[in-house]
Amino acid sequence: MHISEKINSLKKLGIKPGLERIKSLLGNLHESLKIIHVAGTNGKGSVCNIIASILKNGKYKTGLFTSPYLIDPREQIAINGETITQEDYFNIAEKIFYVIEKNKLEITEFEFTTALMIHYFIKNDVDVAVIETGMGGRLDSTNVFRKVLASVITSISIDHANILGDTIEKIAYEKSGIIKNNCPVVLFPEQKNCVIEIVKKRCEELDCKLFLPDIRDVELIDKDLLKGSKIKYKNLEFTIPLAGKHQILNFLTAIKTIEILNFSKKPEIIQNGLNDIKFYSRLQILRKNPLIVLDGAHNPSAAKALADAIELYLKDSKLIAIFGIMKDKDIEGVLAHFKNRFDKIITVETSNPRAMNPENLAKIAEDFTKKVEIKNIKETLIEVIEGDTDCIIFGSLYLAGDVLKEWKRLISCFKY
Repeated sequence: MHISEKINSLKKLGIKPGLERIKSLLGNLHESLKIIHVAGTNGKGSVCNIIASILKNGKYKTGLFTSPYLIDPREQIAINGETITQEDYFNIAEKIFYVIEKNKLEITEFEFTTALMIHYFIKNDVDVAVIETGMGGRLDSTNVFRKVLASVITSISIDHANILGDTIEKIAYEKSGIIKNNCPVVLFPEQKNCVIEIVKKRCEELDCKLFLPDIRDVELIDKDLLKGSKIKYKNLEFTIPLAGKHQILNFLTAIKTIEILNFSKKPEIIQNGLNDIKFYSRLQILRKNPLIVLDGAHNPSAAKALADAIELYLKDSKLIAIFGIMKDKDIEGVLAHFKNRFDKIITVETSNPRAMNPENLAKIAEDFTKKVEIKNIKETLIEVIEGDTDCIIFGSLYLAGDVLKEWKRLISCFKY
């Protein structure tokens, strides 16, 4: 079996929380890696990207691990902004499968990717790795490290309830499982009181200092969907190239982490780091005229952030939507934030087997808009490109990946 086929075969094991398998696969390899560990429901990827980009510009050799990927699994692993090469990816994969087969281990796809990331970062002797959890925290395969410089917890809301629990309290408990003894903890500034109390209790138990960024430290100067937000932070001006209020809060979380660890805090290093961020499917502008925005709003909390951004930037715009999402998500909870906001919603199918089929999705969407259509992604994108109505594409990150793949094939046929 070819190595790529072996990797694809791991998908069938699905999601299996627990640390025993990853520890068996790694031995003690992971113990020397210094990391900043980031958990949460929404905003993990943004916070990780901001921290890693600032560290890179501060001349630290910085590893970055995020998930899920949109097009290519190698996207999840990078050093100083450079994605792992295909040669390194497959060479390390061969070594990992040797251990898997020798010890007859059953490893999930995410555990495999976590192991590959660790091998790659250690091989390249990174100074620090910024690592996003896959799901949860306590039993996530990334939760094996000992040299944790800081634990960061982003916005927490209900998602993956069938695995993490059906209440905010249960989910906060799982997310706070990344906190280690005597390790500083940074908590996203807007949280429910119950989340703050659970994280505080965990910090007290493990003798950790908790840092909660102060929203009063930041002042919004200007906002633009295409350019992002211009802010004043502690009397210093910065431009955050990621649009939306939630990205300002993600910036506060990231910059507090940089500050407490005494990494480079020079304003030019911070701004250069922000300028270097390339983060897809978060209010990503695919096209300006008509405006086509791609966003991975896949749960009610993320949908609210998107709805707030639409109100902020596109309040008076006529909009249509392209929507696709996994069937295990709170679909009604997502769509509730857009009730009667779109002239029509086009439901599409994504390539993931967990996706809600577009016919059933259309029936649900009928309660939230006047007009619903069912199409495939290609014909929908062509209709939007050739039309004159602005469009929001949202839902699953798997949908975002499918859209980006199709977009690359289509843009050569159309002039910007």
